[in-house]
Amino acid sequence: MGARAVQQLRETAIDIQMAPTRSSVHIPVATLWAHFQGGDVNKGLAELDKQANVMIDDLTWWTAALKAVRER
Repeated sequence: MGARAVQQLRETAIDIQMAPTRSSVHIPVATLWAHFQGGDVNKGLAELDKQANVMIDDLTWWTAALKAVRER
């Protein structure tokens, strides 16, 4: 649900000199549906912790790298 759109937008991001990351977090439809129904989504979200941590590490690395380059 949008993963393909994100892949296409990465090309556009590169053209405008943004740095896209390889990692991402895709929330399963079942988790979104549970949230919509007012159910417990903690289990579904807990399964995304590892992916989220990898993505945050990538963002942190890119933030520091781009900041250093842009301050020159």
